Amino acid sequence: MWTRSELKTNAKKSLTGSYWMALLVTVIAGILAGNSSYFSYQLNDRDFDRMAGMNWAWADWAAVMDSVWVRLILAAVSLAALIAILFRIFFSTVIEAGEARWFSRNRESKPTPSLGQLFGLFRADTWLPTVGAMFWMYLWLWIWSLLPLLAFAGAGITLGLYLGLMNPLQLPASWDFGQHWSQQWNWNNRPGQFQDWENQFGEFFANNQSQIAVIAAVAVGTLLLATLLSIPWINRSYAYRQTRWILGDNPRIGYRRALRLSRQMMKGHKFDTFVLDLSFIGWYILGLLAFVIGVVFVAPYYRATQAELYAVLRRNAVSQGLATMEDFGFLAISQPGYETGLSATATDLSTTAAGETTSEPSDLTGTQPEEKPESEDT
Repeated sequence: MWTRSELKTNAKKSLTGSYWMALLVTVIAGILAGNSSYFSYQLNDRDFDRMAGMNWAWADWAAVMDSVWVRLILAAVSLAALIAILFRIFFSTVIEAGEARWFSRNRESKPTPSLGQLFGLFRADTWLPTVGAMFWMYLWLWIWSLLPLLAFAGAGITLGLYLGLMNPLQLPASWDFGQHWSQQWNWNNRPGQFQDWENQFGEFFANNQSQIAVIAAVAVGTLLLATLLSIPWINRSYAYRQTRWILGDNPRIGYRRALRLSRQMMKGHKFDTFVLDLSFIGWYILGLLAFVIGVVFVAPYYRATQAELYAVLRRNAVSQGLATMEDFGFLAISQPGYETGLSATATDLSTTAAGETTSEPSDLTGTQPEEKPESEDT
């Protein structure tokens, strides 16, 4: 079993002397593996002002869409979106596993791991296996995330049938949504529509009491149902939490095995992990108060704590017979002076960018960050 204080204490020890490198790793990983949008645009009242009075016919819109420049812009945006998706699948996911790899190595070795560990999975024999396993994880998370949308889809269909066929809304006669509705909707320069809004909205509510009651009931029911349907998705997101850490140790473990092992490791620990995440809220609030940028400085502490949690769950998985250290990319070797059958050390099966094999200690006992002899890279 583990406690939050134990994990956090060990995380602080592992960051001693390596915090600034850990900060650099989290910043780079956050940029390369983030979900930021490169293309965004927000409509505002000026956009509607510019559109007001543009009584364009369909032929006008067709002529605009037929423009060479418009087609080039649409093609460029589509290409950029495709590149962003491919970047997310084939690059960002590997960076996520590489970040987990760096923090695992940081707690397991005395010297601070090099920045190259973040990109250490971009090798011919580890890149595509990592991509496949991470894609498989996110595919299932996306499928589970569709459950809450069922509630909103059902609410939309229900209200559409009710208001469209059974009991339509009764609008005040002064609300004229005719040919020039865009001009009338312009709140800065409207020709009388919604001027007497108090009486008009009073009339609207008086004429649609039953419809409004149904809309309110459906809205409340939808929110409650969507909340309930979100629980399985949240549960699965925690069940798959260790996948990237497993891939950081052994990217060739296989995509099905990685997810199954993560679920087994997190069994009975999901709620405690949720509480562990909540325990960082105070730190993140302080980070937000520190001109928002303070959140960045909390990230290494959080990642190091997650590395400690993974180490405990990895040890538990081995002791329970769910996996061996070889499954996590370690190879047990015997040395003189130790009892037969016991593992004295463990050697990482993965290699560095230079092709050298690095030695790492076994994590079968304890959660304390271990120390080992100095080495060039870990």
